[in-house]
Amino acid sequence: MDILAWLESVFGTRGAPIVVFFASILLFNLVLLGMDEWGRWQDRQRAKQHPMNGDPKLRAIAARALGEIGEARAIEPLITALHDESAQVCQAAAESLGRLGDKRAIEPLREILSQNQDPKVRIAAAEALGRFHDARAAESLIVILATPPTVKANV
Repeated sequence: MDILAWLESVFGTRGAPIVVFFASILLFNLVLLGMDEWGRWQDRQRAKQHPMNGDPKLRAIAARALGEIGEARAIEPLITALHDESAQVCQAAAESLGRLGDKRAIEPLREILSQNQDPKVRIAAAEALGRFHDARAAESLIVILATPPTVKANV
């Protein structure tokens, strides 16, 4: 049963202004719903093509570029990039966060310094923390310096 036939069965007469009115409202809402779904689909497609979702080398370049730009809005994406599956991206994000010097990055950098297993990422995190003039950053660096040499060799 089509929409117009259903509305006619509810309201009675064919072509009555009320039937046409409700049919047009229903059609308008269906079009809007379809446009909304189309917009969401396009957003998903754009997200798949975003540089931070592709090749690790491109994600690392993007992370370095965010650090070079010096924009405060870059802090959150860079903090997220610290947990990327690619060590190259994590390293670039740590370097950029150190360059930006925003104190919101201290705790995530401390976490990476203590938990990440990749020596290059840990070195980048330590160097980034060294750029901050903050007791929390210094505390993490002192712990690393106090670590026995066999463990420290991996840092």
